[in-house]
Amino acid sequence: MGSDGLFREQYREYLGVETEEESEEELLAKALALSLEDNDDNSNGKVKNILLIGRTGSGKSTLGNVLVGKEETFKESSGSISETKRIKTEKFTLNISKDGREKVDYLVIDTIGFGDTQLETKEILELLTELVPVIKKNGLNQILFVNRGRFSKEEIDTYKILTSVLFDENAAKYTTIVRTRFPKFESQSACESDRQKLQGENQEISEILKTSKIIYVDNPPLEGREKVVDLAKETREESRKRLLTHLGTYQKNYYPSNLEKLTQRVDNYITREQELQGEIEAKEQIIHEEEVRLQKEMDTLKKEKERDLRITGRNFERQVQELQTQSQKKIQATRQELGEVHQERLQNSQQTYDREVNRLNQTIQSNLSTIRSNYNNVRVGEPVCSRGHDYNIQTYDRSGYLIPDSRTGFIGHIYCPTCGSSDYNYTLRNATTYTLEE
Repeated sequence: MGSDGLFREQYREYLGVETEEESEEELLAKALALSLEDNDDNSNGKVKNILLIGRTGSGKSTLGNVLVGKEETFKESSGSISETKRIKTEKFTLNISKDGREKVDYLVIDTIGFGDTQLETKEILELLTELVPVIKKNGLNQILFVNRGRFSKEEIDTYKILTSVLFDENAAKYTTIVRTRFPKFESQSACESDRQKLQGENQEISEILKTSKIIYVDNPPLEGREKVVDLAKETREESRKRLLTHLGTYQKNYYPSNLEKLTQRVDNYITREQELQGEIEAKEQIIHEEEVRLQKEMDTLKKEKERDLRITGRNFERQVQELQTQSQKKIQATRQELGEVHQERLQNSQQTYDREVNRLNQTIQSNLSTIRSNYNNVRVGEPVCSRGHDYNIQTYDRSGYLIPDSRTGFIGHIYCPTCGSSDYNYTLRNATTYTLEE
C-alpha cells in the first residue's frame, strides 16, 4: 500500500468511521497531522532538508523548535541581535505509518537572521556557503521564509537574495512564506483576508506571492503562568500540524543549478545601499570631470581671445605705421615736385600745398580716431540677451555676419534662440575691458 493509502487508512481508524465524504487531499493532510508524535532516528529514505531564512527577530529559531517538536533546540530571540550566530541543524523523523515502517526524515537548518545589528549581510551570506555540501547531497525540500508582520523593504530585499545570490530563479517554486505571530491562523477567512491585503500592498509583494505559497502560524513564547505556557504549547502544536501537513505535500527536492558558484556570487554581492552610493560617487566623478573640462575650455577661450586682441593691436600699429610712412612719402614727393617748379609757381601754389597737407593730416587723424574707436577698449565677456537668456547665443558683427568664435569685442548684435529674436541691447556677463596696450 502506498503512503497516501496509509494516510487515509490511519485517519479513518483514528476517527472510527468509514466515511468517504472528505477529499483525498484533506484526508492526506489530516492523517499526516495525526502522526507527528512519534519521531525516532530510524529511516530508510533520504533526508529532506528544510532551510529557515528570514530577518532577525522574525521567529526562525522558534519555528525550528516547533518543527522538531522540542523547546530548546534552537535558541529563541525577538530582538535586533540574532541569538543564532552559526548555522545550526536538527533532525527529526516523522512516522507516516503506525507500525513505523514508513518514515520521513527531516533536517531543519536554522540560519543567522538577516538584519542582525552585529553582522553585515555579506558576512551572513559567507556563513551560508557552509551549506553547499548539505544542499548538494540531498537538495532542499522546502525553503521557509519566515515573516512576522508586514513586508518591509528590507524583507523584500532579503527574499530577493534567495534567487539573486543564494540560489537560481527556481528557488521561488520551493519557497513557502511562513507568517508567524498570526493569532487567527486557524481562521481560513482571516488568513485569506491577510493574503489579499498582501497582494494589494505593492507590485513587488504581488510578484512574490505568484510563485511562493504562504502559510499562517502562531508560536507564542513559553513563559509566564503555567496555564499560559500550556496554552502556548497547545497553540504551537496546532502550528506544527499545519506546517508538517504543508511539508507533506512536497515530495520532490530542489537542487540549485548554480550551487558551485555560490562563493563567487557572495564575494561579488553588494547591498542596494552600496550600489546607490557607488552610483552617486560615479556621478559626482562625472560632474567633477565635466567641471574640469569646462574650466579648461573657458581658460582656452580666454587665452584665444587675449591672443586675438594682441594680434589685433599689432595689426593696428602696423596700419598706423604704414599710413604714416605713406604720408611721409607723399609729402616728400610733393616737396620734390615743388622744388623743381619755378620759385614763382612755388609761391603761388604754397597755399594749395598747405591745404593738401592739412587735408592729409585730417584724414590721418580721422582714420586714427576710427581705428581707435573700433579697436581700443575692447570688452570681452559672455553675451546675455536683454531678458537674461544666455543659452546657445549667436553673435554677429557690425556688418551682420555671424561670428563663429564669439569675439565679443566686435559684436554688433546677438540672436537669442530662447526669445527667437535679434537683440541689440545685449549685455556682457563677467565682462573684462582690454586696451591696445594690454
